[in-house]
Amino acid sequence: MDFGEDDMVDPMEMLGSFLATEDGETIATALVSLKDSTEKIALNLEMQNKILVKILSAVSKTTQCCCQPEPKHISAPA
Repeated sequence: MDFGEDDMVDPMEMLGSFLATEDGETIATALVSLKDSTEKIALNLEMQNKILVKILSAVSKTTQCCCQPEPKHISAPA
């Protein structure tokens, strides 16, 4: 079998088709969408933390902490 120059497959074209999906999404576009998703998650976590701080502040103002029991006075024997 005789192969000519036209029969050779370009390695870069083969690699490009290997690294892309059928929709045309590549590693670069996947990483960009991943970055966007992580930024949204970070913003949601920041908002959640702000809400939790407000809830904790409101709860701590309405109730007193009963974490430390009052000391019991023990009288020594005479």
